[in-house]
Amino acid sequence: FKLDLSTKKVIDKFDLPLAYGGVDAAYSRVNKHIYVRSDVCCTCGFEGADALVCPGRYTAELVNVTTGNQAGQNNVLGACFWRCHGYGADTLGVYEFDTTTDTIVGSHLMKE
Repeated sequence: FKLDLSTKKVIDKFDLPLAYGGVDAAYSRVNKHIYVRSDVCCTCGFEGADALVCPGRYTAELVNVTTGNQAGQNNVLGACFWRCHGYGADTLGVYEFDTTTDTIVGSHLMKE
């Protein structure tokens, strides 16, 4: 979201391609970029899935996978959000967003 800081209203929205969402943002005053950790959906709970056991205390649900070697699978058992960080579907990592041009300029993978 892009906010008008004087009115505290949302003035624009931006998509994170292939991501289920974003979390844990940080702003750099040096280059005026925002870094946003992407969230994805992954498969879990069955043989051949990204994770044999679903991470966290939640059970698997039906998800659509857009990244990794299971990309394109829809309505499969899986999980989303932080529960997929570090698994095979976690191929987006951190998006780098330039606030002066309102564009995504890259993404960075990290070891967890």
